[in-house]
Amino acid sequence: MGRHLIKILFALLLTKNALPQSYGLAFNSHETVPEKRTDLELTPGDSLCFPGRLRIEFDMNLISGNQTYFGYILRVLNHGDNIDLIYDQKGRVFRITEGKTFCGISFSLDSAICSINGTR
Repeated sequence: MGRHLIKILFALLLTKNALPQSYGLAFNSHETVPEKRTDLELTPGDSLCFPGRLRIEFDMNLISGNQTYFGYILRVLNHGDNIDLIYDQKGRVFRITEGKTFCGISFSLDSAICSINGTR
């Protein structure tokens, strides 16, 4: 019985298909620059194309008790170009940037629907 188990383990170790996948959700530690700490790769080595319109939808919660809320909410990369959704607490607005340039698109949310502490 023990010989068969050793043979199976040895065969699994030599299998080439046991390599890790090069796509999915990745988290990197504090030693990585902030822009590269979280990464979601859906199509390694290829482009993801959508016919017509694209809608991105998600929930967002801000941790209560923080004094400052500012930063990236969402970043879309396309061959080195990036489009970012940023929250600016001082102006209480969300802003869209392309690269390092503000696109002129900003919006706020109805305070009756949501508030900074996440309660409705």
